[in-house]
Amino acid sequence: MEISASEVAWVAGILEGEGCWIRKANKCQWWIAVRMTDEDVIRRLPALTGVGTVTSEVSKRGHKTTWTWWVAIRLHREWLTLQVWAWLGTRRRARIRELWPEVEAHATSIAAMR
Repeated sequence: MEISASEVAWVAGILEGEGCWIRKANKCQWWIAVRMTDEDVIRRLPALTGVGTVTSEVSKRGHKTTWTWWVAIRLHREWLTLQVWAWLGTRRRARIRELWPEVEAHATSIAAMR
């Protein structure tokens, strides 16, 4: 998967502002998700990264349709996390460490290869 530095920065900005790294209680697997009403932004995420799935949910109360991009495949979520790691803030990094304790070892390896 190839993604330019500017594209990584854009994706990281979306993830920092609107994204989350989540795991349901009593589950081992975690995933990345972004949910918003801006379909164009959501559709751009898999177009740039080549990973993830887009779904939509129509509001029952007359609100806008909500679009969600989520990345659950292990190889994809780990790759994406490592791509954006350098751009993430303290809170996001702490959450990722909870879900994937080895992330910093992998991030250091990637940084050394660049």
